[in-house]
Amino acid sequence: DCADVAGLLELAQRFDALLLLDDAHGIGTMGEDGRGLAAAVGMSGDPRLIMTGTLGKAFGGYGAFVLAQKPLIAGLIQRMRTLIYSTALPPMLAAAALAALHAMQRGDRLAQLRSNMRYFTKQGGGAAASPIIPWYVGEDGGDAQANIQALAASDALEAQGLRVVAIRPPTVPKGGARLRITLSARHTTEQLDRLLAALRSC
Repeated sequence: DCADVAGLLELAQRFDALLLLDDAHGIGTMGEDGRGLAAAVGMSGDPRLIMTGTLGKAFGGYGAFVLAQKPLIAGLIQRMRTLIYSTALPPMLAAAALAALHAMQRGDRLAQLRSNMRYFTKQGGGAAASPIIPWYVGEDGGDAQANIQALAASDALEAQGLRVVAIRPPTVPKGGARLRITLSARHTTEQLDRLLAALRSC
């Protein structure tokens, strides 16, 4: 699911606050050119928005970043202990991140990812607000049983050559164990069909 960025920024405005948005999963997959959730809802660049992202997911590299107004960034550079007592990314990783950014901006991979999301949803794979799609298993309220069923389903899928991780409490609420399906632009419709068939069978 996705946070209500517009609603949260409205609250930030009303109460003279800042909004910190961790967009690790939105960067590279949502919004225009993969600019993230804030871009998808037209809120990029809001002066109250602080956005963090990672170079380790859609970028396929290592590192992270903070986007905010210049005075806030200057303050972080001067006072953030984890930055002061650290070292910069190696130039090779910065170059890899730039190459990944240029690949994202071409748009073909993002278009294919969105096509895969639509296909998966149309074929009965649940709602796809993002490329990370929950597949619920077990019974509501039966935490231990749901955990067992989620792990069993994950193991059954792996035995078929499909890596789908079981997510259990405390990462999700009690009774909410699920499989975490992560779609990519490189998945083919044949692979998605195979995954859907295997999910239904277990």
